[in-house]
Amino acid sequence: MIFTESIYFVIIFMLPAAIHLIYHAYIRFSPRIQKDKSIELAESITFCVVVFIVCIFLFGDSMKEFAQYLLLSANEKALYNINNPEFNYLDFIVEYTCVTFIVSIATICAWYGPGKKFFHRLINFINKKAGRPTEEENSEIWRVLFESNKKINIFNCCLVIEKSGSLITAGFLESFQAPHLDNREFLLYNTEQTKEILKKDSLKSPEDRILYPALYEYYDVDSDILIKFYATEKLKEIWYPPTES
Repeated sequence: MIFTESIYFVIIFMLPAAIHLIYHAYIRFSPRIQKDKSIELAESITFCVVVFIVCIFLFGDSMKEFAQYLLLSANEKALYNINNPEFNYLDFIVEYTCVTFIVSIATICAWYGPGKKFFHRLINFINKKAGRPTEEENSEIWRVLFESNKKINIFNCCLVIEKSGSLITAGFLESFQAPHLDNREFLLYNTEQTKEILKKDSLKSPEDRILYPALYEYYDVDSDILIKFYATEKLKEIWYPPTES
């Protein structure tokens, strides 16, 4: 019985926490793992407590009965099972596991959907009243550009990457490193054609250039990397000219 009781505590604390971490790392549109492990632990504990409280409301008296059952000795449990044949420990564990899984998913949908948006708007409302600057949902500019479509759709742009004023590469984005990893890598295509166009553009006036003006520029001060984002309409007209009907 000690083994099954241990399973129960695993279900209470580890199952919701595991679902919470898996969602952040692999499922959400902008995957992330909190680099500060103390904050990650606090988030997981809070999430588990919320799931546990919801399960208490759903099970009601069954949870009280189950809690009392766990406090009984082995002999008292055997007697309790005889006097209460309708109560089955293993059936309750299976049912509680299923409900915990469903509640964990529902809590994720509720918090990281309307809940987080409401909290963000509330924070900015307080900031405005206090005369402080408002906050983006994502704290890093990299995440604003590469982990959401709120500013720009990076897969519909032409990227030009420069370092210390020199061109490194340019092209269209095929894929990039998962956001929860430390490395920042790009897979680009149509790079030779794009660099050739940039070379020709350098000899033209700004109004005649194909890649002009830049929609956005992302600059990393530490690495001295500049990433420019250009619209692709002019490029598509060159590569895929309209056919005459």
